[in-house]
Amino acid sequence: MFSFVKNILKKKVHKPHELNPGSIYAVLHGVYVGEMLVYIETTINKNHFLSIPKMINREIPMDKWKLALDNNIVEFVESIPKQELQVCSAQYKHNKQ
Repeated sequence: MFSFVKNILKKKVHKPHELNPGSIYAVLHGVYVGEMLVYIETTINKNHFLSIPKMINREIPMDKWKLALDNNIVEFVESIPKQELQVCSAQYKHNKQ
């Protein structure tokens, strides 16, 4: 019983505006509706994602990303395991070339 409670308390709470590599967001409205965005990295004023299932790179300016989160255009789904993140990162880098 105590281990169950301990595991619940240990779970990391995801903050919507906090981007972590491997976080998956569902696009609920707009041009990209139906896509899942896997967060890869942030560069100057842009967040970079791999779009699933299209397997293409998406660059979203930070101000538009915040607007999308605030207006429920995108929604956090889950964080993927490290092995899957490595595959997504490799595909993202391959697409950049």
